Amino acid sequence: MRWIKIFLASLAIFLVGNVVSNSSGPSSGYTGAPNENDCTSCHSGTSLVTSGSKWNRVRMGSNIPSTGYLMDSIYTITLTYAETGISTFGFQLTSLSSDSSKAAGTFATTDARTQKNSGTVSGLTRNYIEHTATGNAKVGTDSTSWVFKWKAPSKNSGGIVFYVNVNAANGNGSSSGDVIYGKSFKVSQSSKLPVASARLVDTPACARAFRFAGSANNSPTSFEWFTFDAAGKYSLLSNKQNPTLSQLAGSVNNVIYFKAYNSFGESNTVKLIYTVNDSPVKPKVSPSGLNYICSGDSLKITAISQSAMGYTQRWLPINNAKLSLFVKDSGIYFSESKNKIGCITFSDTIRLVIKKRPTVSADFTPSKTAYCTGSIIILKAKGSFADSFGTNIKGPFKTDSLISLSAKSGNTFINVYSKSANGCVSSAAKKSYVVADSSFKVLAAPFDLSLTSVTFRWFSQTAAIQYEVSIDSGKTWTKTGNSGKDTFYNISASNAYSLLKLWVRYTVNTDCGISPKAIFSSYTNACQEVKYLIATNGTTNCVGQNQTVSLSNLPSKYGVWLNGKSQGMKSDFSISIKNKLTPLNFELLDSNQLVCGTFKKSYNLLADSIGAITTTLDSSSTINTCASVIKFGFDYSGDVSIVGAKVNKNKIPLDKTLKLGKLSIANGDSIRFYATSPLGCNVNSSTKTLRLNAKPYASFTYSSSKTGDTTFYQFSPKVISGQHSWFITQSPGWVSTSQNPLLNTYPFRMNSSGIMVYHQIQLSGDSCINLDSSQLPIEIIGNTRSISAVDLKLYPNPQKMGATIEFRSNEAIKSYSIMDPMGKRIQDFAFITPSNVGSFSLSISQGQYLISFTTISGAVVYKQFQVIE
Repeated sequence: MRWIKIFLASLAIFLVGNVVSNSSGPSSGYTGAPNENDCTSCHSGTSLVTSGSKWNRVRMGSNIPSTGYLMDSIYTITLTYAETGISTFGFQLTSLSSDSSKAAGTFATTDARTQKNSGTVSGLTRNYIEHTATGNAKVGTDSTSWVFKWKAPSKNSGGIVFYVNVNAANGNGSSSGDVIYGKSFKVSQSSKLPVASARLVDTPACARAFRFAGSANNSPTSFEWFTFDAAGKYSLLSNKQNPTLSQLAGSVNNVIYFKAYNSFGESNTVKLIYTVNDSPVKPKVSPSGLNYICSGDSLKITAISQSAMGYTQRWLPINNAKLSLFVKDSGIYFSESKNKIGCITFSDTIRLVIKKRPTVSADFTPSKTAYCTGSIIILKAKGSFADSFGTNIKGPFKTDSLISLSAKSGNTFINVYSKSANGCVSSAAKKSYVVADSSFKVLAAPFDLSLTSVTFRWFSQTAAIQYEVSIDSGKTWTKTGNSGKDTFYNISASNAYSLLKLWVRYTVNTDCGISPKAIFSSYTNACQEVKYLIATNGTTNCVGQNQTVSLSNLPSKYGVWLNGKSQGMKSDFSISIKNKLTPLNFELLDSNQLVCGTFKKSYNLLADSIGAITTTLDSSSTINTCASVIKFGFDYSGDVSIVGAKVNKNKIPLDKTLKLGKLSIANGDSIRFYATSPLGCNVNSSTKTLRLNAKPYASFTYSSSKTGDTTFYQFSPKVISGQHSWFITQSPGWVSTSQNPLLNTYPFRMNSSGIMVYHQIQLSGDSCINLDSSQLPIEIIGNTRSISAVDLKLYPNPQKMGATIEFRSNEAIKSYSIMDPMGKRIQDFAFITPSNVGSFSLSISQGQYLISFTTISGAVVYKQFQVIE
């Protein structure tokens, strides 16, 4: 039997004494494993022994190979201990994963000396093997051993630690004096199992797709990439060794697991944590799709810049960081965008195909040593992969290989090109020739210019026989004056600043006969703008007035039109202002440049329109008043910015928005009201003269009379003339404009504080008013006296079909009257027999009412009530 290498962790060996409770085996959870107690919590003697010579005698042997355990394999384990003088022993053992401290494997007994047990630690179930009552006894002199089976886990659990407590008991029948030994033994998983490792290939992981790589030793036969959702549900992602997975961006702290398998079992589980990052926006490139160019040409490819997004870009497969570049090799090109995190996105591809370019050569036919200007030159062109020819790279191209052209002075080179059916044009075949002319083009001399003509001049040529000119690009030629001897020629135009051209040549005594053509061009003189000025004489522009408008900075001779009518050679204009806007359209013709037409200018004459100002004081030129302050209203129309009053010589501004004003005045003051527009137009009212009078006398007298139980008052003013107003402000109120009014006090019967009467007087032709008042005596109002109060009750109220009034008084009531607030009688009734208590029915509409009760003593008592519907 091999002895397993010992690793000291939290070991606990306990000796089981003859205590009844532990003789048949302890409770679970006393091995000293992580989060467990040890046997010293029940047995006292010494503290837990974890080292020393006796501790070294705690040994565990097994048939577990030296290469490690295999999953689901069953092994036999023997635990032994020996100590002189000890004959009673006990133990408890459990096996846990060294990585997670979870239960690893299960136990089985082989004889009656051991038994299985289980318990919960930190919410997880653990398996135990421990002694029985039979297993307490020694098996040899001062020694013991226990044999049991251990089945390895079905899953790869990595290294496994066996935690054990052994008890060397003193046999005293109690828990005292025992010695507890704590020890642990570690075994590793089989070295024949694959050992897995894994990594994220694409770092960082980017949205859309990223790669993982897994590996393992010991000849793995299969692989497993998997994960668990939030509920712990297993999900297989791939069985490939190196899968490519896709996931949306923004996934943080993702977890993926990897395992490998061989014929012996599964590997360890590798856990990877990663975050999926945003990939760049797909770059846009041009041109798109399939493109063709001719050999030797290049194609410009462009990627739209994404620098504002913080991306770096480059072209692949050429690894060029420019946004635009030219490529000339066939192949596939695409743009790569990389963000700051390192994620990459590729553009659509651009495919380039190279087309074959033709070649060309050409010869003069027939070949000459020199040509005269304007003579015909013929070239014979030929080429490979060519089907048409021309002398301009942009065409036209013709299938005829004979090319005709006219010899030109000063340009002795011809480029010949060929074109193939695929559209490609060859490089130029450059041919040169010699022009035999001994003469030169004429040289220009200073021209004479006017508004409508140019006289072209040139220097005479010694070899010239006669000069010819053309104004139609050389189609027709005309001799100059003096039989072709003149070295000048005049061309006229219908307008100023016109472009005129002239072709000039001369005959010479050579084989070619004619000189090269000279081309002259010039503009006629341009019109000079007349920058005349328009202004007014500086006075205010007001509707209904005239304004003088003047022109200045004029030429020496001219003609003027105003609003389409000729004004001759005139510079000052009197304008009648009829509207707030008067448009003036001037046209001026400069007699020195008639061909230039008229020079036009517009001028808008802006004016204010202001109407009369009116006031509430306009009825008379003399204002009679007794007040030192007068109040008035005013109005105006038109464009008004300022409104005011001129009292004597003082100007006082008024609020033009309120259109109300007041002024402090003195007797004899003069007042004139005025309004001013923004441009300064003014309007004034007529002048008023103020006369300050004394206030009228408002005192009055009164006399009273009675009719029945009602008092009447007759009022008499002490000043009879003028307008009189009489009023009472107390409810229900009273107003009269009679000179001597009569007051009926019946409506005021409920007023116990007396009646205040006001008299107001205003004299004719005067704005002054005076007021006086007097309070009528209480004791003469009506025919009432104080008696005991009458209690009154009205029901139902609100009412629809009539109501009942109940009354109660300490003096018998003989009659009653119901009146409205103005004293109008609605219902009267006299009782046959006066009574202190009574009731009666009434049917009246909603409103306030007054009821008077007459007692047997003649006193009248008033009560108010309200009827509600």
